[in-house]
Parts: sequence; structure tokens; C-alpha cells
Amino acid sequence: MLFIGLQSPSSSAQITHELKTNLFALGALDPDLHWEINASKRWSFELGLRYTFTTATVSDYNLLQRFPYLQFRRQLFSISPAVRFYFSKVHKNYGLFTGLSTAIVWNTYLDSIYPQAYQEANLRPAIPQHPINSSFIGVLAGYKWPPLLREHLILEMTIAFGASPTWWLDDFITYKVFTAEYQLKVVYRFSE
Repeated sequence: MLFIGLQSPSSSAQITHELKTNLFALGALDPDLHWEINASKRWSFELGLRYTFTTATVSDYNLLQRFPYLQFRRQLFSISPAVRFYFSKVHKNYGLFTGLSTAIVWNTYLDSIYPQAYQEANLRPAIPQHPINSSFIGVLAGYKWPPLLREHLILEMTIAFGASPTWWLDDFITYKVFTAEYQLKVVYRFSE
């Protein structure tokens, strides 16, 4: 793995594992799950997974005028790996950290009613609804507090800045030059 090459060969630090979830996403009924492995006192690797099944509103003006309450189902899946560096030399994987973050997101629109409604509202066939995919690459920074209530319960705040291209398969690509994501995670650290 990537973080092993960054670890000192003489390091005898014990590996720890953490499971996390983003409270902001949980509050929006868009839950995710993250796993962080701390193989040394200052370096770690995190992998996030997210699956969402929601309804989405349409953005076409003519369609909204004719069918103001039309919604369609959306399925979203994402994978987000990250590498972190903790600045504290004293506490293992607590305190201020920085790192690199990436993500790949797959969106799929599932309803077959959209093409029919679009054609009826716009008097022309709808553009095929390909999966809308996006990615993210950027830097992150944050702070992880030492255990709060119990030995294993931790709170973490993270912000990630970066570029986020979005592409529609077989169609076109758009770019968001800059994007930011905020996370407040509750963490469970397994026994060392």
C-alpha cells in the first residue's frame, strides 16, 4: 500500500484501525463509512465508501413548468481513498493532520419516466440519461481530538479542497475548478 513506503523501516509502532462516519452526511440521510489504518505514529491511510438511494428533482425548465412535482430516483456510489500525515510527534494519530484526498463517484438515474416526460414537455426526444460520474483530487486538513467519552470514541473535523471534474459518458465533460468538502466524523478506534 502507498502509506507503507512512507513509513520508517525501523518503526515498531502497533497498527490501529478506526471506523468513522460523517455526521453531516448522516444528518442529510446520505450516510458513509470510512476505515482508517494507522501503521505508524504519523502516517495513515483512509478509505471511504458511500451508497445513497434518493430522489432527485429535474433541472429542465420546460419539464418543471409542465410537471412541477416530477422527481426521479438516483443511486449514488463513491469510493474515496486518502493518505494522512499527523504533525504530533507525541500522540499517535491525534491532533492536526494534512494529506491528499481523492474520490470517484458514480451516479445512476433509474426511472424510465424521464425520457417520456421530457419529450412531452419539450416536443423533442430527451438526451439519453447516462450515468453522471465525477471525481475529486485535492488536499485535506483537519484535527482529531483525543478520546472524548470513552477510550475508543473520537471526534474529527476535516476539510478538503480540490478540483472536481464531472463527466457524462459518451457526451461531454464539465469542470468545477474548485470545490470544498467539510466533514465532522465520529470515530471508533479499535483496541491497540
